[in-house]
Amino acid sequence: MRLSFSSFIISMGISILFIYVFNLLLKSYKHYHKLRIDFMNICIHVIMIKLLIPCELLYTFSIPSHYIMLWFYRFFYFPIKGIPLYRILIFLWICGRVACLLFFSKKLINVHQFIKKIPDEPLYKNGIRYYRTDLVDTPVVIGIKGYILIPKNGYEKELDYILLHEQEHIKKHDILKKYFVYFLIMIYWWFFPVYKLKEQVDLIIEMNVDFRVTKNMNKDEFFDYAQSIISCMTQSSSQGIGFSIDEHNDMKYRMKYLMEGYQAKKTNPLILATLGFVVFLSSLVVFEPIPLNQFGVFDLLGSSDSYIIHFQDGTYRLFIDGNDLGNISNIDDDSLKGIEILEEVQ
Repeated sequence: MRLSFSSFIISMGISILFIYVFNLLLKSYKHYHKLRIDFMNICIHVIMIKLLIPCELLYTFSIPSHYIMLWFYRFFYFPIKGIPLYRILIFLWICGRVACLLFFSKKLINVHQFIKKIPDEPLYKNGIRYYRTDLVDTPVVIGIKGYILIPKNGYEKELDYILLHEQEHIKKHDILKKYFVYFLIMIYWWFFPVYKLKEQVDLIIEMNVDFRVTKNMNKDEFFDYAQSIISCMTQSSSQGIGFSIDEHNDMKYRMKYLMEGYQAKKTNPLILATLGFVVFLSSLVVFEPIPLNQFGVFDLLGSSDSYIIHFQDGTYRLFIDGNDLGNISNIDDDSLKGIEILEEVQ
């Protein structure tokens, strides 16, 4: 795998498209019967992996781009008082990461202080440990160790199903999934779609728990569970504690999806195969810019620390100021004359 400027730009574009289409599917009732939780899980994981590893894969091949990608290069290398724009943007990105780190660190400290206030004596029901406290007004799971907190008053009828639900969050380490999303936000704080992705992950986490808890229930238990979840939502008003698992995640979509899942448990294999093919295609091609005279690239190359690496697999890649600009399709192009070619060392 190789990380290049082109692969990063294309991964961002594909991620925007995936997040947008996935959001349409999540908010469209008519697709719920066909697209079950296995489909939704694949979608959300593909998007997160695409953001985490915006690289060219082994089967990715390059297509020369005379216009679009070259425009991106010229834009990010545009000098502002002698400093390339991309260096200024990197500085701002680092500042944003530091701010996010401080913000999330404060949330972790708040969670740690909150846990200290939890009563020392836990309660047990059906082997599940939980705490009754007036610190919350809605059932939540908080902390990596998984403290199930239930409001001191109410929720008597729904308690069995609430505990099953919250225990499933703990068993599948859902709080760590939320941490991972916050990690992505620290990297992509400037990338607006990542905040929509966070909402989608929260909703998918709840849909997963609903599916696992109800998959072996009979009809009466299934609809009792659904009624319990609805009842909990009508009784509570808070949005949970930072880094906790709370239940306020587009309730109408979640309940509709749960009801559709009573009879349809799995997605048609043909739909899953189509999804897999689309994912494969999304990483099949990367567009690389071709430097041509009419675009003024000679000045860019001539004023930068530029070199070409000839890899042992026969490919050539262009580097400017230490940045990998991607594959070179024609090493004999006149615009590349004079640039030093280095051989890859075993």
